[in-house]
Amino acid sequence: MDAYLRRFERFAQIAGWDQSEWARMISTLLTGRALEVYSRLPLEQATSYEKLKEALLHKYQLTAEGFRVKFRSSKREKSETYIQYIDRLKQYLLRWVQLSKTKEEFKDVVDLFLREQVIVSSRKDLAIFLKERAKRQYRNGCNGR
Repeated sequence: MDAYLRRFERFAQIAGWDQSEWARMISTLLTGRALEVYSRLPLEQATSYEKLKEALLHKYQLTAEGFRVKFRSSKREKSETYIQYIDRLKQYLLRWVQLSKTKEEFKDVVDLFLREQVIVSSRKDLAIFLKERAKRQYRNGCNGR
């Protein structure tokens, strides 16, 4: 689903489509589970590409944690050039930052990396506590600090 959405966004940008039309345009291309997600959204969310995209990513369990793991564990595939590999890593990183609700400013991305490093280098029980604390803060509208 992530690759599908990226391809759609790239095509829409190249075609010069206004972003306010993207939800309507992609809705005609959805099938299966993705179409179910679209059909079950309230009208105001179904007409917002960002809300639709968020719902689709959630349905396919493409979360901040999932993209963090993909970013950290990815290796270059045999059929990939280094440019393609770097682009794939970049997309994983950008999705991780976006879905973690981190501002795309240098200091906030540094903060995200530092929090992640503290978690992965901590004892398992402390890491679980820190992850749960961060989830509660995000749900309450905080930025995780």
